[in-house]
Parts: sequence; C-alpha cells; structure tokens
Amino acid sequence: PYLNRRDVFNVAITRARDKQWVFFSGDQSKLGKESLLNQYLEYIQFHEAKSLEATYEEDPFLEAVLAEVERRKWKSWPHFMLAGIVVDAVIQTPIATFGVNLVGYPGPYQDALTVAQIGVLKRSGLALFSLPYTLWVHRKKRCLEAMANFKA
Repeated sequence: PYLNRRDVFNVAITRARDKQWVFFSGDQSKLGKESLLNQYLEYIQFHEAKSLEATYEEDPFLEAVLAEVERRKWKSWPHFMLAGIVVDAVIQTPIATFGVNLVGYPGPYQDALTVAQIGVLKRSGLALFSLPYTLWVHRKKRCLEAMANFKA
C-alpha cells in the first residue's frame, strides 16, 4: 500500500543521480495492473529492451557465431549488459552459461574487453570465453567444441 501512494513512489524512484538499478525478486503478475510498482517495472522493461535493440549493430562474425549456437539448440543473448559492461553475447550450453568476447573482426565487436572489465564480470559471476576471429575462420569446429566443453 505504501508504494501505491504517488507522492511516496515518485520520491523513491527519482533519487538516483546517474544510474538506477532495480532488483525485484517477487512475482510481478501478483502486483496487479493498477499497482504503481507494476506499471514502473513494465515501463523500464519495455524501454530497456528498446534501448538495447536500438544500439545493437549487425556484425557478420556475431551472426555466424549465433547461427551455430542456434543450430546446437543452445540459448543466446547477444549484446548483453551486465554490471554496466556490454558483453558481445552470453551463451548457455547444457553445462554452462558464459560470456563470449569476440575479438579481431573489423566492426563493433573487434576490441577485446579490458582487464578491468573482465575483473568486474568475473566478480559478477560471469566467466568469459574469448573467441578470436582468425581462430573461428580456420578452426571453427574446434572453437565450437571448446565452447561446448567450457565450464564457467
């Protein structure tokens, strides 16, 4: 009831100066359509998805990797943001979930993550698999085997 008062809810969500992180561990469907919290969660989910769509750039290397991932019926989340860092893709195989750092193909994903970024992601619980473009071109089967056996 307290969060359904507009004046209180407005103060609660406008305190952040730069960034706001929202963690919600309840069942959103139980909040009800009229709940201010539910309306806010729906709003930020919609706009976050639109924001990521708008910044997502097509990349032949990424598309080739994702096609192979899909062919193996693994799950993937391209252009995934964690701890303020955009990971080229997050892949879920039957044995692990990990970030993929595409390296070397000219385009938006050519640069490797910095050591500091890798440290932040590691502390966040996401292991990284670095995938150089030249290795992908010359030894794709070996790359896919390594991904299939990668243990985060």
